[in-house]
Amino acid sequence: MGYWEEVKDVLGKGIDLAKEGIREGTDTVVKKTREGADAVVKKTKDGVTYAQLKTKLLFKHREFRDVIADLGDAVHDLYQENKDIYADENVKKIVEKVNKIEDECKKMENEIKALGKEVKEE
Repeated sequence: MGYWEEVKDVLGKGIDLAKEGIREGTDTVVKKTREGADAVVKKTKDGVTYAQLKTKLLFKHREFRDVIADLGDAVHDLYQENKDIYADENVKKIVEKVNKIEDECKKMENEIKALGKEVKEE
């Protein structure tokens, strides 16, 4: 084999190795970009979910406030009439609403806490 043929062979091998390295490097860049984009999408979804839960919780707190006001009105009326507060069916229904809303609020608060921990861990 002549000198120029050896040079051509070595250069050809070098070019093939360079092509392979570029291909592997490109694949790695594409893979890392996809992983980064997936992470951004997940964080964005978590952020949206967090905001939605906080909004729902705010509305539940407002509903809670309104129900408590209704309870106060009912108790006040019964007190004015010297009636038994504990025996009144309306008061019992309102207290059940209060308990239900409290449970819903606690559930949402736990979901928010869990989502917050999940976001911090990542």
